[in-house]
Amino acid sequence: MLHRLLVGLSVLGVSLGAAAEDAGAPPPDAGVAADPLREPIDAKSRAALAARLQQVTLVVRRRGAVSPGARDPGPGDDGRGFWAAPGRVVTAFALVTGWPRHGDDRLEVVTPDGAARAAAVGLMDARLGLAVLDVPGLPAPPVASAPWSPPEAAVRASTALFGAPTHGGPLWRAVIGRRGVGQQGYYWWADGSAPLGTPLFDPRGRLCSLVGLPTPEVPGQSLLLPAVALRGLMERSPDWWP
Repeated sequence: MLHRLLVGLSVLGVSLGAAAEDAGAPPPDAGVAADPLREPIDAKSRAALAARLQQVTLVVRRRGAVSPGARDPGPGDDGRGFWAAPGRVVTAFALVTGWPRHGDDRLEVVTPDGAARAAAVGLMDARLGLAVLDVPGLPAPPVASAPWSPPEAAVRASTALFGAPTHGGPLWRAVIGRRGVGQQGYYWWADGSAPLGTPLFDPRGRLCSLVGLPTPEVPGQSLLLPAVALRGLMERSPDWWP
């Protein structure tokens, strides 16, 4: 199962430039400013990036969980996930931890066209901070996007990453600050808050991180996963993956 998905991910990431040409968007290096923190992309490229990210960012809903804790979203809390391949959505481990608690603990994903599909957890990895959802009937993503960031340096202090707009708003921008400490030492703090599991991309559309932990005690900030977490997911080979 994994081999087929890795092949699918490789196909998705063959060339963001080719995908951009197909979509009428600028090539991956177009519009990238010299100072990626102060102004990573110009207005035209920002709009093109927002359009692409909206098509690979899905809503992930968990309904019916009981007694949510600080790291466990409660009933009605919507998260996000990355549409990685047919039938597969990558999201934050914290969004689905403990699933299913009982028969009414349900998961579903909602595609950009508003269609909802039942989902199940295929993989939960607390060490990486990631989970992979199995979504029967979910087709291939509508746009190709280089799915994985290059080196670990993709997530570091003073860089800016981007998330898909929500509710018609602007492209969400997260400026990375410091690495966490203690039990959160694996994560990076960033300005701005976004739903748990929100995938974050660099200006070239490469997936670099996800919002990895809820931070109700620190309004206006998010805890992001390091790029090495996604690399760890890419490189593992569980035999359950189709």
